Amino acid sequence: MKGIHSICLTAALALVAAGCQTKQEISADVSFTGDSVKLSSSGISAPAEGTEVTVSFTSAISWTATAEDASKAHAPWVVINPAAGKAGAQTVTVYIYENSGLTPREAVITVASGEVTKTIKVTQAARESIAISEIVLSADSIELNPGEEAELIATVIPSNADEDASITWSTSDEEIATVENGIVTAIAEGTATITATVGELSASCEVTVLHLEVPVEGIELDNETLTLTEGDTGTLTATLLPENADPVDITWTSSDEAIATVADGVVTAVYEGTATITASAAGFEASCEVTVLHRVIEVETVTLDRTEASVNEAETITLTATVLPDNADDKTVTWTTSDETVATVEDGVVTGVKAGTAVITATSGSASASCTVTVVHIPVPVESVTLNENALTLVLNQEVQLIATVNPENADDPTVTWSSSNPEVATVSESGLVKVVGEGEAVITATAGEQSATCSISVPHVDVLVESVTLDKTSATLLPNETLQLTATVNPDNADDKTVTWSTSDPAVATVSETGLVKALKAGKVTVTATAGSKTATCEITVKANGAGGEDLGDPIEVDPWQ
Repeated sequence: MKGIHSICLTAALALVAAGCQTKQEISADVSFTGDSVKLSSSGISAPAEGTEVTVSFTSAISWTATAEDASKAHAPWVVINPAAGKAGAQTVTVYIYENSGLTPREAVITVASGEVTKTIKVTQAARESIAISEIVLSADSIELNPGEEAELIATVIPSNADEDASITWSTSDEEIATVENGIVTAIAEGTATITATVGELSASCEVTVLHLEVPVEGIELDNETLTLTEGDTGTLTATLLPENADPVDITWTSSDEAIATVADGVVTAVYEGTATITASAAGFEASCEVTVLHRVIEVETVTLDRTEASVNEAETITLTATVLPDNADDKTVTWTTSDETVATVEDGVVTGVKAGTAVITATSGSASASCTVTVVHIPVPVESVTLNENALTLVLNQEVQLIATVNPENADDPTVTWSSSNPEVATVSESGLVKVVGEGEAVITATAGEQSATCSISVPHVDVLVESVTLDKTSATLLPNETLQLTATVNPDNADDKTVTWSTSDPAVATVSETGLVKALKAGKVTVTATAGSKTATCEITVKANGAGGEDLGDPIEVDPWQ
């Protein structure tokens, strides 16, 4: 009996420590007939924790009762009242203590009478799991300076909850504040929310990181030089020093807004040149030299005021070229023709040359436009012919070049034909060269188309004087009675009077006939002269006596029979 009480006391203390002391009495009638035991209930269930079961018997019999812990893993949770072991007892009290676990339990009570036994099964459900109902932080909000730390303590309610109470920590902004195992570290000015989470429950603390004043110690730009083309933009970034300096307004200026402007660091290139962009803050400055390059604006299109046109020969039309864009750097237009023999062009003025088709092209840069020009022929008759001379007085054998001018110059057929009214006086070549061939009058006519012009040629007679007289001999030796025929040549051949008169310086020595026949008479010397006009020629004649001085007189001299 003493041992049983010890067991009950131990179990009771365990229940008290667990905080559960509830008891419930459940009775069941037990009767024995012969070798059997009859219970009014086949089993006893413990619907609640810490239940005390009382079994009542219908008759006093001698019996023993034991209880066996089915789990065998912990202290007995079903205990038999020690009094139940007394013979003849009417009831037995069974104490069932709280199931503090989450696993259902079973136990068996054995009632014996002699060799007859009966078992009573006792079952107990597992207790309900205790869930976490709330998580609480040690502070709802804290303030820290950058670099400071603070510890947040998270408490899970209830503390005996069966759920996993592991806490997960997080921050809404690691750049402002971080957290690890509840230790919050302030990083930079601002507000961050620190959250402790268990399962689906959470609690938060707002962390405010206070501002620490950091004065500006300087300013720098990301570029010291910048090159842009007209119309382009570039961005300069200004950085305050130190990097954590308190923000202040930055003022941007340009040394020459006609070249480059600036707004909030965005530089706009305006015109070719150089300007200095300056960023100023808290008395500090940083500059960037901006070079603006000229933007070459190319010609995009060239158009002509017409794509087809016609013009008469020798007439003109004007083509107008439009070059776009208007602000192109070089809008110079170059004009060309596909056939200069048909049409020419200069500065857009097209001149028709002859019937046909030519393509006139206007080019500017890499763009061009064309106009097909048809040159139309209009018959152009000769309106007049003029000569450079209207009348000439020429001499025999003279030549002169006449020049015919046909008007207009673009006459269809300006061919000139030449003719002479008297070819025996003057002839004319196909080129207008006149040659005098005789004395008299002639008319030279130049004809083109139905028009003509004339030049009167007069060739008067001109006395032709003797220019020289020559003899076939200039000296000769004769014997008395010998003769010598002298021949005179008068120049020029066309001399008007080529009559030759002969004379002798001494007719007693030698004579000369009208035809130039010299006859020696006696020994001596004589000069025979031939005269034509005002010109003369002489022959020295020496007459030697027959046999004088034993000289060989040569062949005998023939004597003219008339002498």
